[in-house]
Order: sequence, then structure tokens, then C-alpha cells
Amino acid sequence: METSTISSRVEGLEDSLHEKIEVMSNRVDILASSLHDKMDNISGRVDKLAEMVEKVVKCERLAMEKFGHLTKRMEHPVSFQSQSKAAVDLRRRSPLDQL
Repeated sequence: METSTISSRVEGLEDSLHEKIEVMSNRVDILASSLHDKMDNISGRVDKLAEMVEKVVKCERLAMEKFGHLTKRMEHPVSFQSQSKAAVDLRRRSPLDQL
């Protein structure tokens, strides 16, 4: 084999390797960009979910402040007799009776 033939084959292999490396580099760039977009999308979703959780927590706090005593009532319900007695007491204290 002549030196020029070997040299031309080496140059051909070198050119082929450069092309393959360039193609692979472009593929990696495309995949990295796609991954970045997906991560941004997921990040946006997580932010929205965090906002929703904050709203739910606020609503739960308000509900506990306003209606927390209801759970205590359900645990210790007032008897019907106590309710009736309270209603009678309210009628006795009516402002109309005081006139």
C-alpha cells in the first residue's frame, strides 16, 4: 500500500468521525432542550399545585375557626331534653315577656 492511499483512508475516516460526532452532538442538544422544556413544564405544574395546597390549607383553617366547635358537638351531642329546656328558657327571657 502506498502512503498516499493510507493517508487518504485516514482522512476519510477522520471526516466520517467528525460527521458522526456532529450528528451525535446535534442529537444531544435536541434531547437536552426537550428535557429542559419538560422540566419547565413539571416545575410550572408543581408551582400551581403548591398554590392550590396553600388555598386548601387557608380554607381548612377558616373552616376550623368557624366550625371547629361542631366536631366537639358531634362527639358530645346535646340531649333532646337539654335542647327543649334551653328553648323554654329562651322563651321565658323573651323581651316581649318583660313588657
